[in-house]
Amino acid sequence: GEGGEVRLAIYDAAGRRRRELLHESVSAGPTELEWDGRDEAGRELPSGTYFAQLVAPGLTRTERVIVLR
Repeated sequence: GEGGEVRLAIYDAAGRRRRELLHESVSAGPTELEWDGRDEAGRELPSGTYFAQLVAPGLTRTERVIVLR
């Protein structure tokens, strides 16, 4: 496969983007990221259900993420 622009962002249940973890061109192959449960301003997000959305060339995938405080 080839690389390309990849975006990974965290959204709340209302669909608001709370944190962008990645938005850059990456090479093909595994990439590992860790999210600290904080929003763009560095504040801890409250417990609840969030969604991590990955957008890459030819792929959009959304996974549910549970935050427990």
